[in-house]
Amino acid sequence: MLKTIVFLFPNLTGHLNPTLQIAAEHKEVGDKVFYAGTFDVIPFTKKHGYDFYSLNSLPFATGFEDAIHEDKKEKWLESLLDRYSDKSYKQRKADINGLINELNPDLIFLGEFNYSDFILLYQYSEGRKIVPLQTKFPMYFNESVPPLNTFAFPSPKAKVLWRKYFF
Repeated sequence: MLKTIVFLFPNLTGHLNPTLQIAAEHKEVGDKVFYAGTFDVIPFTKKHGYDFYSLNSLPFATGFEDAIHEDKKEKWLESLLDRYSDKSYKQRKADINGLINELNPDLIFLGEFNYSDFILLYQYSEGRKIVPLQTKFPMYFNESVPPLNTFAFPSPKAKVLWRKYFF
């Protein structure tokens, strides 16, 4: 039976690229694969041949709110007011409800930066799977792999970062 699969991830290459193998395996068996997000995700989906589902909001209570108010002088204040009024929450809830009603996905892969979306998706979890994916390195010591809380790439320099972390 063919399924509808949705990837709900931020437009961050390091978070999207690890999903490609999973998406390819689903597409290969005939499943319909969507990447849901803001217009920034369109180039990624087109480049890799997947469908795009447009969302007009970002996950709420994650710190992404500042990006919405980038053009404002007091973006932190605008973000605070959005949180106080639940504006970000209400916009995201409407987007998630639309996604569920229009696509009726069988499986949703949720990026770790979209953790607040789980709160909105939980009510729809009966009859579908919601799978959080962590695309970062594990927090186990490895001389070549940097600690999770850094933006470094695997290299011999990882040893120095681990020393700082353990200190």
